[in-house]
Formats: sequence, structure tokens, C-alpha cells
Amino acid sequence: MNPYYQDESVTLYHGDCRDILPQLQGPFFTFSDPPYNVGKEYKGWNDAMPEPKYLEFCAEWIAQVKRLSSEVCIYPPRKYYLEYWNMLGKEYKQVILPWTPEGAIRGGFVNQYASLLTNATPKSVSKMFGTKFKCKAWVISSRKITSIILDTLPKI
Repeated sequence: MNPYYQDESVTLYHGDCRDILPQLQGPFFTFSDPPYNVGKEYKGWNDAMPEPKYLEFCAEWIAQVKRLSSEVCIYPPRKYYLEYWNMLGKEYKQVILPWTPEGAIRGGFVNQYASLLTNATPKSVSKMFGTKFKCKAWVISSRKITSIILDTLPKI
């Protein structure tokens, strides 16, 4: 198994996670934005599986991620939010990331937040950027990677 990309901070693999994850040894920090099973056109991937088959796929990769990672953060599809939370376990918490009022327009309406499921312990930091925005970051640290999730708020 050869990395798709690698440097001193990160290694990326390209392929089916069910083939790659069993070959890895942890511990890792995992952030995942999995396929949503909404019929998106991917090369070589069926994003319109029957629901039981999709949830079986999710249970497979989630079990491997939990085996490898002491800290996990997942951006689950809203349609399957409860199923993901049940697969992850009660130690996972929801983190809500607010967006600006403009938000992202999907399906004719504005999504004003994103929601993550994580067992990582966040540290909150704030910093002023210029005169327009205050930026609040939830920093989730691990041994190799620090992930920063930002939301912008109008300056008060």
C-alpha cells in the first residue's frame, strides 16, 4: 500500500477505506466527511445504495476508525445523523458550527450551521482578524495534526 501523498505531518491514502484501514496501525486523529448516499456521481462509487447496505458500510468503516483513533470527528449526513451517533457511541458529542446568515444554499433553503460528532476534547481560542470579523476556533489536537474549525462572527 503506497501513500497518495506524504510529508512530515500527514499521510494520505487514496482508495476504499475498507481496504486501507485494516492495514494501518494507530493511534491517529480521524476527521471524516463520508459519502452521504444521496446519488452523487462518483467514479467507481455507488452513492445511491439501499439504506441497509449503506449503514452496513458505515458500521464497517466506523469500527475500523474507532480501532485506530483515540480521537474522532465526523461530519455525518443529516439524514443518517442518529444512526451515526448510535454507531459511534454515547461518549461522542455534537459540535454545532454556525455560519454567516448567507450560509450555503442547498435544496432551495439556507443551511445556517454544520454539525459534527466527536469524542475529541476541544480547546476554544478567539482572535481578532482585521476590523470585520472575530474568529472562534475549536482546536482539536493530536500527536501529529492540529485541526482548526473556524466560524466567523461579526465584530461587536
